[in-house]
Amino acid sequence: MNTFFLRGLIKNIQVTTWVLWRFFIWLGIVTLIFGLIGQWVRDIYLIFSFFSYIPLLPIALLFLLLDILWRGRLFSRLRFVVSFIAIVAIFTHLHYLKGWENFQAVEKQPQSIILIHWNVLWGTWQHWEAIAQRIQTENPDIIVISEPPSIWDLGQLKKQLGNNKQEWYLLSRWPLVILSKYPIDVKEKILFTNGIGVLVELTIADKIMRLLMIDGKRDLWQSRDYLLGDIYRYLLENQPIHLIVGDFNALGNSRGFDAWSTLNYQLAARTAGQWRGTWPSGFPLYDIDHVWLHEELQLEQLHFLYHPATDHRGQSVQFSWEKRDF
Repeated sequence: MNTFFLRGLIKNIQVTTWVLWRFFIWLGIVTLIFGLIGQWVRDIYLIFSFFSYIPLLPIALLFLLLDILWRGRLFSRLRFVVSFIAIVAIFTHLHYLKGWENFQAVEKQPQSIILIHWNVLWGTWQHWEAIAQRIQTENPDIIVISEPPSIWDLGQLKKQLGNNKQEWYLLSRWPLVILSKYPIDVKEKILFTNGIGVLVELTIADKIMRLLMIDGKRDLWQSRDYLLGDIYRYLLENQPIHLIVGDFNALGNSRGFDAWSTLNYQLAARTAGQWRGTWPSGFPLYDIDHVWLHEELQLEQLHFLYHPATDHRGQSVQFSWEKRDF
């Protein structure tokens, strides 16, 4: 009786394990296919925007490894079907998140400007001093911080940046802060659909540089088209604007960005040949923090900043301003 019961139990466990295994394989393949659709179709409809957030790279690597271990028979008698889908997914994600354009970095010139953008929310309470030191090592001219620490901490950073007798300016409009070597003039705080913006003017020598700071809502149930479309219309009506910087909470391949190129803007990280994921910082699969440059600005260098206490990577962008009128 006990032997019969044990055999039945083992048989049930084997059947259940097989069913769960097949379900896992089917789920993985369907997830990869949906993820590919999300990358190719992008966020033409809200449902496809969810597909865009599927972490293709780790899932594809896992199933490629499993299919190799199973000698190409993980899914069916058609060998290496899973491997083929996984390889397509890997190259699709790599192509999307890696800027492939030919970019030649140049050393900082006297007329060069270094801008840092960093969302430091999760690192501000206990690790701000280390983050501030990391920022200082870049020798920046302009710093835009999303979800910043206390005004006292920012004041300390301002003092440290000014140790070389250079006057620094600080402007706080929660959840955005800008520190600059150049005088800052706030022109407008804008309420966009699903986000906010702050337009500032920086006086650089005898010219005015206009910078639009953005903070987008995290709500995945809201289409990014609303925010990006609002910003596009604002740009149309308020030229010149030289820089658009912030945590958009919108992927760089969102369709709402397409129209920006018609206004002669370029996504800095896309043209710099860098892996441009910014979140989560330890394994950055999503590029949701962006620096957009108008064609007036010539990109010279770009690299990303990392600290384990923050959940976003920052960007250090070096550019020169040709100083032509629009």
